Amino acid sequence: MESYQRAGTTKSVISVTPSSASSGNPPPAAAGGNPPPTVRINENGKIRNYVSAAAKHLQSARGAVVIRGEGAAINKAVSVTEIVKRQFPGVVQANELGCTKETTSLVPKDGAQLDRLQTIKHVPFLAMTLSVDSSAQPPPASS
Repeated sequence: MESYQRAGTTKSVISVTPSSASSGNPPPAAAGGNPPPTVRINENGKIRNYVSAAAKHLQSARGAVVIRGEGAAINKAVSVTEIVKRQFPGVVQANELGCTKETTSLVPKDGAQLDRLQTIKHVPFLAMTLSVDSSAQPPPASS
């Protein structure tokens, strides 16, 4: 690969979530039509930092957040989502499952008599949208 240089990279998203997979009603759209903020989960980040960031967005006036994990970080994204849902009763969740197709073109460096290469990589992702349901009531206090 040392005889090649990168010519370009393109990404496209393929969503595979069927419409029948959502249980109940989807979460309400964000105010003003703007998408909710996204917390991108990384393999190397700490769960507590992601939980605090997602909690901050849920407590804001918008009351919604997207938690997104790609590849090996999907497990951590699910853990963060479950922790946040436990901290905020009445949160509504909608999932989007898919993959990102990344195509990279490589061209030979000057003077090399080689063919052009093209690599295609499919990276799975899981995006979970959490929003505060205003009609949900808090659980009764235990005595």
